[in-house]
Amino acid sequence: MKRDKAILLETEHLVLRRVRVDDLDALAHINADPKVMRYIADGSLRSREQTAEGIRRTHRIYENYPGLGFWIGEEKPKKKFIGIFALIYIPKTVQVEVGYRLQPSAWGRGLATEGARALVRYGMCELGLERIAGLTHPENVASQNVLKKAGLVQHGMGHYYGRDLCYFVADRTSVLSIPSAWYAPDARNTPVVMTRMPITSPAFGISPNSGIAASMANTGTNEAKLAASDAPRIFTARPYATSETIDTTMP
Repeated sequence: MKRDKAILLETEHLVLRRVRVDDLDALAHINADPKVMRYIADGSLRSREQTAEGIRRTHRIYENYPGLGFWIGEEKPKKKFIGIFALIYIPKTVQVEVGYRLQPSAWGRGLATEGARALVRYGMCELGLERIAGLTHPENVASQNVLKKAGLVQHGMGHYYGRDLCYFVADRTSVLSIPSAWYAPDARNTPVVMTRMPITSPAFGISPNSGIAASMANTGTNEAKLAASDAPRIFTARPYATSETIDTTMP
């Protein structure tokens, strides 16, 4: 059977696929839900127009940052929309973060964890990323638990998106030492099916067309040393070395 190229990966309960224009209604609905947006940025709701612009921007991200981006989460077997997942640069940095925004009906069912786990492993195995970050509001304990279950460890606080957030990190060595079955719910032996995508830089998945200089590949070195410390620290987002960038905020 020919595989749908829009699908990034599948897990036991989820399909993660590219964002489409016809996802506007579903995305606009969760972006206008105060419960969903409570811990997103300053908690402001997003209009339908803002969501539509975010979808257009997402398509540019697929072109400029191969292998990274945003994916709609659909629950099997009926492929029911549950929300959106991300593996993308933190805006104005060269750090890649895993993220998710799910509708309330999907909360507390392990779906955020299942999707985040799969994306972390995809980032390490398919993209060759050395580190993946995760950011949560200090009061968002549920999201912090998701990141922990996905294999990330908290390293103090970080100043991102204009505010201080809990800063989590997964490193390649620790993630790849865990059997792949760990990334399926209840440790069942269900493999994660992945679609290999063309990556031009095994370090960060950077496209030469993105305008990010190749010399930026080692910019995370000092941050990595700081993150290795047990002492809580404030990490400051690093800017790109170019103005030729796309807003990588989740739509």
